[in-house]
Amino acid sequence: MAFIQYANREGNSSTNEITPMTFDDLFPNLAAWAELGYELHINHPQSKALIQGVVDGSPVYQSPPDTRDLQQALTLADAALGEWLDENEDD
Repeated sequence: MAFIQYANREGNSSTNEITPMTFDDLFPNLAAWAELGYELHINHPQSKALIQGVVDGSPVYQSPPDTRDLQQALTLADAALGEWLDENEDD
């Protein structure tokens, strides 16, 4: 585990443990997408979308073309592909 030390408002030093975040923690639906064997294209040269979710060679999700921030694009894709999985995958 990593630790960070900082001074609080009173000037006292404090140490807190930092819990590292994994891709699975941040984007659970994208992790499930990949585990199920679906493709996730990032900045594919044949698309204007930063992120694409692809099933059997066809995109089922494309991030908005004006989205250039990777964090935002991944967050949008995580939500949209999570909905797609809910509608199309059996548990």
